[in-house]
Amino acid sequence: MTSDGTRNGIVRLVTTGKTVAAKEAEKIAEKIAAEEEAERRRQAAEEEAEAEKRRLAAFLNNIEMIFVQGNGTIDNFNIGKYEVTQGLWQAVMGNNPSGFKSGDNHPVETVSWNHVQEFLSKLNAITGKNYRLPTEAEWEYAARGGNRSQGFEYSGSNNVNDVAWYRENSGRRTHQVGTKRANELGIHDMSGNVSEWCQDSQGSERWRRGGSWIDYAEHCRVTSRSAEQTPNHLGHVIGFRLAHP
Repeated sequence: MTSDGTRNGIVRLVTTGKTVAAKEAEKIAEKIAAEEEAERRRQAAEEEAEAEKRRLAAFLNNIEMIFVQGNGTIDNFNIGKYEVTQGLWQAVMGNNPSGFKSGDNHPVETVSWNHVQEFLSKLNAITGKNYRLPTEAEWEYAARGGNRSQGFEYSGSNNVNDVAWYRENSGRRTHQVGTKRANELGIHDMSGNVSEWCQDSQGSERWRRGGSWIDYAEHCRVTSRSAEQTPNHLGHVIGFRLAHP
């Protein structure tokens, strides 16, 4: 016959055994859950990376360049049909510095000349091409319509409202690229929307052209130019467009 003390001891041993087993089972379950969560995160990271690759490829495939035939003084070159957009900048740089975050097809702005050089370096590493900023001479030649120029005051018209987002019609903000009429070469927004950096420098000065959404009409003429005292200068009015040989 088993004594009460013995029975109690057996009960304690069984209970203890069950507790240990339960704790071990709990540890195993926690380990499995942690491994499953880690796998879910890994898969999510891979899917996000693939989505970013597809996004980048889509923007790179949509870079439209216009061929500009030279004139003897200026060699043949290509220039962007549109100003560089927030979507392309985001795809290449992983951020959007723009003050007006209005959508992928709006021009990127609040970028310094130095920021643009970083962008170009990354873009060229990705594409294997040699994108750059246009020189001032190239910019103005293209803005005037190249060898198809009709001598307009603004890029594509003598009526600024036809071709430019500027102080009187912009609502004091940028607008989607390409929504105003193109010039003689099929290039949009070389007057207004955002003022555009050029590659040229004179000491620490960097030049920008074309006028912007905040400027009066006279600053959107194809002859208008502005100098910045430092390549680190940035603002909501300044963007750029691509060129390449």
